[in-house]
Amino acid sequence: SIRVLSNTNEPIVVRILDMNGVVKGVSSVVSKTSTVKVGGNLMGGTYFAEVIQGANKQVVKLVKLN
Repeated sequence: SIRVLSNTNEPIVVRILDMNGVVKGVSSVVSKTSTVKVGGNLMGGTYFAEVIQGANKQVVKLVKLN
């Protein structure tokens, strides 16, 4: 789960990418405060979550265990 907290009402997009940069999932959030569940359909491994809101972007490294 990724908890998203924001000060603005701009939509938030969460993209999950594998180590090769291939997009494995995309979620949209319209609330200032949300929890996004990710990875339910992914195999164990290392991934990156890109959290994008307007011109702001943050990348978080995720590790899923089997």
